[in-house]
Amino acid sequence: MVALPMPQDTVVIELMPREDDENSVDLVMKVVKRRDPLRAITMAKAVNSGQQTD
Repeated sequence: MVALPMPQDTVVIELMPREDDENSVDLVMKVVKRRDPLRAITMAKAVNSGQQTD
């Protein structure tokens, strides 16, 4: 079993000066959801790869 870390969501903040008032800013906040694609691993056992006896 393999434990993978959980994807972390982040917040992106943009500050932009307002055109009508030089002492104010516009604030835009966005949540960016980070989702990793699912990964699959195929495992196979080779023939006669078990315990060997002499």
